[in-house]
Amino acid sequence: MLKLTEKDIFKLKFLGSIKVFSNSAIFTLSYMDEKENTYITHLFMVNKKTYKQLTFEGKRNVNPKVSNDKKLLAFLSDRHKEKEKGLQIYYFKEGLFEPIKLTDEKEGIIDFIWTENNKIVFLKERKKNIDSPYKKHSDIHVIESLSYKFDNVGYFENKIFEIYLLDLNGRKRRLFSSDKPISDFRFKNDKLYLLGNFEKNGDINSYNYIYEYDIKKRKLKKIIDGNWDINGFEIYEDNIIFVGSKRNETFAEIKHFYKFSDGKIIDLTPNLDRNPYNSLNSDSRFANNQPLFKVDNYGNIYFLMTDGPRCVLCKLKKDGSIDKLIEGNFSVEGFDIDNENNIYWIKQSFTNPSEIYFNDKKITSFNDKFLRKYKLKEPEYIRFKASDNVEVEGFVLKPYNDLKRENNKYSAVLEIHGGPRTAYGYSFMFEFHLLAYDGHFVLFSNPRGSDGYGFEFANRIVKDYGNRDYLDLMEFVDEVLKRYNDIDKDRIGVIGGSYGGFMTNWIITKTDRFKLALTQRSISNWISFFGTSDIGWLFGNYEIGKTPFDNFGEYVERSPIFHLENVKTPLLILHTDKDYRCPLEQAEQLFTALRILNKKVKLIVIPDESHELSRSGKPKHRVERLYHILKWFRNL
Repeated sequence: MLKLTEKDIFKLKFLGSIKVFSNSAIFTLSYMDEKENTYITHLFMVNKKTYKQLTFEGKRNVNPKVSNDKKLLAFLSDRHKEKEKGLQIYYFKEGLFEPIKLTDEKEGIIDFIWTENNKIVFLKERKKNIDSPYKKHSDIHVIESLSYKFDNVGYFENKIFEIYLLDLNGRKRRLFSSDKPISDFRFKNDKLYLLGNFEKNGDINSYNYIYEYDIKKRKLKKIIDGNWDINGFEIYEDNIIFVGSKRNETFAEIKHFYKFSDGKIIDLTPNLDRNPYNSLNSDSRFANNQPLFKVDNYGNIYFLMTDGPRCVLCKLKKDGSIDKLIEGNFSVEGFDIDNENNIYWIKQSFTNPSEIYFNDKKITSFNDKFLRKYKLKEPEYIRFKASDNVEVEGFVLKPYNDLKRENNKYSAVLEIHGGPRTAYGYSFMFEFHLLAYDGHFVLFSNPRGSDGYGFEFANRIVKDYGNRDYLDLMEFVDEVLKRYNDIDKDRIGVIGGSYGGFMTNWIITKTDRFKLALTQRSISNWISFFGTSDIGWLFGNYEIGKTPFDNFGEYVERSPIFHLENVKTPLLILHTDKDYRCPLEQAEQLFTALRILNKKVKLIVIPDESHELSRSGKPKHRVERLYHILKWFRNL
């Protein structure tokens, strides 16, 4: 029997960014180049029967966007010779021959949109002038705002963000400039609509507002105010449609669709109890730039929704009702809809990486060769009642072989997802199949705190980390052991990343039922996390409660590092040195404390990677990470 190895991840193809174009659709295909240690992304065109490649030069051809008349296609690319200039805008005319270069910006382009009259509005950044005689060569960071860095982005406090209007002859003019980040933007009738926070001291609350900037009058006006957490917006007719929630002492609020019209905000989905986006975990996505939702010419809104372990495509009709258009034991990764209501969409499941579908017909077959070589199994679904009588869902993936069978029993690994408001389910996880091919049962579930099960389910752990979520996980393992007699209860490992890393750390302070533990990009100390993470002061305030200065006892109680004296489980700590979400100091503190206590612990630090290592890190680092996971759990 063929054995899946960590290097087989190089064989996967990642599909994304699907957009209807003329009578077809455009999408991106990405793969990992082992020799160059990078990702290659190209544009492809697909129709209801076949597909073909459009770009062949450069390594990054990403973020395709189609003009409103569906005749022009623009995208970002590094196909030019001056690689230091980052990504520039190129566009295809309808005939689709060679793309035409539109921009030559020194710092590259961050994002762009089409206007109604086939012009382009783009966002770029440049260095802020520093008041220093050494500014020409200075690389120091001068920080005055709480929002000065972001994971996988870096430091941005010394930058100016600018928006330009560009015609297809290359003529441009600057429309707007700010030293504060711009999250999203739209353009209509000589007005810019901006998502961000341009307020004085706005970094302290970090709410998102929608602004209207009158280009002729050069006036910025906040039009959607309050304690909003806004994910994205679109302009439809004379209204603004946006997705968001009021931040009422929790990050667990369900996002709704709202319409801003005539100065009033109307909740279009008052009864929605699922988030309108994809929260399913997958380690097999890349360059998937999809709009949060789409509004058609009749005012219907199309969006993805996480519903338990599935991600479904939904339609919000003008009468307020919601139809599920595509649903099943899979994840809809992206979609677009043509004028005849045909749906081009990207499907991923637990046993199938992403492919393109036209309505119910599969069109592409990029990952078929991989699937023919490795016959992947579906996980077995488990639903059980927790001790407080709430139903919890989970899965068990059986081993592919007998490598870890001893006395007719197998080892097992419990995987814990991050977030905490994400979910495991019917999406592709290469890592899970890899562990199962190494002979382990793989157990994974959605405990309280997970997304996809409504507000009460997600909010249950807010300001109570390590209680109900811990019980759900332990009771899930108990349930699995009742149902699967061939699992050796003395040879179970536990692994998690981010929030899952916190929970792994927490678990080994509470029980010694696990033979081995592996924690990744984790939190060990909520007090230092509050001051060092890119979102620490916000996350801590809403998830733990207040600040360490006025709630010190609770921050100590919820921090695994203050409860290590009873740890018996050997721990491997895996962290990256450019993780700004859960900084490296979290791992270093944990390692130091355990070593001082003479516990069994090992620390692996992977350089020049962010919190996103397992999803978009350098290919060789991703492979090496998987190798160390396999190596550690071979000791079960």
